[in-house]
Amino acid sequence: MTQTAVFRRPLFPSIRRLTALLVLALASATGVAADPIRYATYDSFTLYKADPGPLKDDVLFVFHGFGSAVPNGAYKRVDKVFRQHYSVIGFNYDYFDFAANDAFMDQVWTEILKDRNVTFVGTSLGGFWANYYAQIYGVTREILVNPAVDPAEQLKQFIGILAVEKRNQVIDVTAEAVESYRARTVAPQPGIDRLVILSRDDAVLDYRLAERAYDLPDTTMLIFDDGGHTVDMRQARYLDAIGAFLKTDG
Repeated sequence: MTQTAVFRRPLFPSIRRLTALLVLALASATGVAADPIRYATYDSFTLYKADPGPLKDDVLFVFHGFGSAVPNGAYKRVDKVFRQHYSVIGFNYDYFDFAANDAFMDQVWTEILKDRNVTFVGTSLGGFWANYYAQIYGVTREILVNPAVDPAEQLKQFIGILAVEKRNQVIDVTAEAVESYRARTVAPQPGIDRLVILSRDDAVLDYRLAERAYDLPDTTMLIFDDGGHTVDMRQARYLDAIGAFLKTDG
């Protein structure tokens, strides 16, 4: 477990975010409004929020894993335990349509998140995306559970036909689609308060890759001997760790 004094440094926006902002600016200039943000279950480019009440100032923004969608088990448990103090929002991204993900994420950030206290939460491939977008938008706190760190390599095991039950889809995961992640892979940076939870018996992702990648200042790393890849978020050891971490801001 690594803990050091917290420091901050500005994070430069990526070319992709600047491109997304330009697209939104051009749409505004030409009078073409972006589609309203849609809340739904499972569909790509939607958000999900179980709590029907208004959005709180504090938000847990959840990224699901590969082959999944929200609301999944991890989302439901986090929402149940922390909804009293946080609005828990799930982001249904597309596994391979990066340009559409960027455009939707930028709209969500601009219209919903930018003026709130946001913690990104990601499991598996969602951990990769949570960290990626945290670095783009300057989000300073994140919780990652068995995160992918090199999807271009780690997703090769899924090349072929994949049934996505939550989205009622069958997708052809091609080598080219997996390889496209290589252009997105960036090394995690310091300056973000992180809780990283790993399982030594993770049979899907080698925990040691994440252990090395997130050996950074401002990171609290918890490595459990058991738990598997899809950890049971009903267990107190995970919820207690998340609850303790979320209180670090006082």
